[in-house]
Amino acid sequence: MGALLDSMRAASAAMVTSGGFETAITVTDKSDNTAVVNGVATLHNTRIDTNTGLTVNDRQAHCLFATSAITAAGLDPYADTKKPGKVSMKGWRVAFADAHGKSWSFVIVDARPDETYGLVTCFLGDKV
Repeated sequence: MGALLDSMRAASAAMVTSGGFETAITVTDKSDNTAVVNGVATLHNTRIDTNTGLTVNDRQAHCLFATSAITAAGLDPYADTKKPGKVSMKGWRVAFADAHGKSWSFVIVDARPDETYGLVTCFLGDKV
């Protein structure tokens, strides 16, 4: 590995876990193993469906984790036997507080890992 790539990966993980925008996110895997992992959580409401241009009420929630932080917390995002060696967090649960201190709970409906930087973006929903 190149030194610059290693440095970039470390910086990416640090930005997500302790860069000043992180929040404590309670993460529960499919086996009910739970850990608190620092990551970036977003939650916002929209009134326009960007795909159709129609007015709707929609809530969009996402989490961004460093894969190394998930494994350091004792969870295994590679545990899915159907997809060995691939990050598979669909069906995991997350909970975090918003800017007003209200607690929210979601299910990960899609997880998209960035294998270059070692990050995983999770798209959240109310149901699997």
